[in-house]
Amino acid sequence: MKWISNSCGCGANGGSHVFDTYDYNFKNTLEKCSVFRCMVCGSLYPEVFPAKESLQNVYNNYYTIPKRRLGVRCLLRKLVDLTRKHYMLRGSPRYADTILDYGCGSGEFLSLLNCEGFDAVLYGTDIFKPSDAVNMVFEWLPLDLLDKFERRYDWITMNHVIEHLASVAPILTQLANVTSRNGSIWISTPNADSILIKCFKGFARDIDFPRHRQIFSKKALKEELMRVGFNVSFLSPPRINVILNFNSCVKNIWECGEKTSLKKAQVIILAGIRMALHLLLPKQIRDQEAPELVLVGSLEINVK
Repeated sequence: MKWISNSCGCGANGGSHVFDTYDYNFKNTLEKCSVFRCMVCGSLYPEVFPAKESLQNVYNNYYTIPKRRLGVRCLLRKLVDLTRKHYMLRGSPRYADTILDYGCGSGEFLSLLNCEGFDAVLYGTDIFKPSDAVNMVFEWLPLDLLDKFERRYDWITMNHVIEHLASVAPILTQLANVTSRNGSIWISTPNADSILIKCFKGFARDIDFPRHRQIFSKKALKEELMRVGFNVSFLSPPRINVILNFNSCVKNIWECGEKTSLKKAQVIILAGIRMALHLLLPKQIRDQEAPELVLVGSLEINVK
């Protein structure tokens, strides 16, 4: 595995060390990494990142790879998703004529829109074309040719994509250029001020070294969108997401061999108490430390 040095995407030099981490989520590398907080924008970032030739190796067994879910676990997941249907549909409006999923992975989200009866023409793009190309319900667009097509999209989604990118500004500029006049972009990404990162530190699911290059603060994310012309409105992520994320963090810390069982239990119990209190907070306060930032950026021109 080859590594390159990494810094905050805002361009600021230096940051304060907050904790160390490993690839707890997928265990594709044994590399230890320091995580820093940017002193300017408040984002988190790992000290190193995989070099281009090693990047594909760290996505082995990644969650976007299609998996066959069976039994009780599958049923429970379907029930959970029913409680957050608007979120699962990424707020996609029925009036949209064209919908683009940037970072579409296997195309699962676009297949969901198709199953829900959306009339929009669906498009997907990513680094790699889905292997099941024959059964795709959307038109595949090569990533490097996205802005070469004479198309504009009414609704663009980026579900947990921007935290993986080496440089966010050029991508957002590209997407702004292909967004229709009154179109919008829907983005979800981990929150640098997440209560679960505060509780679990390097074991937190959303640190996800070595795949996440920057965990955005709300301030940094808003500034990136506004810089390319989007008006930003933040949304509240479903409360159930906190619980799902908590479970992944518990799994990470419990499976590691770095702490005693007593110490692990202490961290988990205290985090559970803090999570329960977090869920009782008013929405405006709760959203500040939610594990996820969700927003809609609009290019709509408001006429006074």
